[in-house]
Amino acid sequence: MLSIGITVCDKDYKLCENLLKQINEKVKIEHEVIIIDNRERFAAEETSWTPTYSFGYNAYQFSARAKIIELSKGDYIWFVDGDDDIREIDSFDWTEDIIAFSYSTHRVGDIHIKEDLITQDIFSYNTSVIIKPVLWNKFIKKSLFAEDFINKYRDLKIVTNEDVIWCYEALRHAMSVRIVDKIIYQHNLGLSNRQDSFSEDNLNEITTGYKEMAEVLREVIGDEDFFKKSFMDTCYHVMSFVPLVKNIYDALDYMLTIMPLEYFKEALYVSVYPQLKSSEQHKKIVEYLLDKVGEELVYKKCVEKITYADGREEEVEFYQKIDFE
Repeated sequence: MLSIGITVCDKDYKLCENLLKQINEKVKIEHEVIIIDNRERFAAEETSWTPTYSFGYNAYQFSARAKIIELSKGDYIWFVDGDDDIREIDSFDWTEDIIAFSYSTHRVGDIHIKEDLITQDIFSYNTSVIIKPVLWNKFIKKSLFAEDFINKYRDLKIVTNEDVIWCYEALRHAMSVRIVDKIIYQHNLGLSNRQDSFSEDNLNEITTGYKEMAEVLREVIGDEDFFKKSFMDTCYHVMSFVPLVKNIYDALDYMLTIMPLEYFKEALYVSVYPQLKSSEQHKKIVEYLLDKVGEELVYKKCVEKITYADGREEEVEFYQKIDFE
């Protein structure tokens, strides 16, 4: 059986009714639905649905998902949010520890899938191969989540990238992963799609508990080199929101306070510069950061090395140029 865990927050509780309707119509395999009411301001407001468990305060996603794991009865768990769209799921006959699906986002319509992840030696893969298909859309065996892990970290106030931590806790114990090239999920209304209204407050919100999250990742993963790769991917994610903030310079200042300079620089090249609107904007940011950090951080080509389970190595180039026109 599949346990579908829904975390309902202040911003998306009104959307839960539509999500539940989709699940009822489109999930055609044996499943249960667990609704964790994680609201702070609207806890007393009536809804057409009844939560499985209500914190009665903003307990953060990390605690909510720990509660989902605790209450779930299914062999597999799937985390979804109130602002998600569900595609049809009509079969479920796998035995792998993690089943990772491709997904799409409304803003760009991209389909993200990596076909090179096989069932052996998972940790030999670069995090960019693992994280993109597995992070957002995955069925994970409940047995992969150790009870001591849940008890230890359930009260941490981590807002952003709690998915990363759950993912790596599962990967740490997984023996097999199956990649399925089928879209069953579409994300429509999240912060990453609010280009016209993204604010400094939104940036602060998604980075709350950022440093604490890094320490949790370090402890969960254990291996220092693998932790660095994983944390770097997290930096890429957080920095991708910087160009959406009206005052990009204040956003850059803030990011410099929450991540090491070496990670800031790499995330700047990968996640910020490719989103700029003009060469003039790029020039101004370079001049601004020269004054701030004493280095001329000009956009550069990024090359990432991927090592496959059979020993093959491949260098993959990302963001080879910025098309400002």
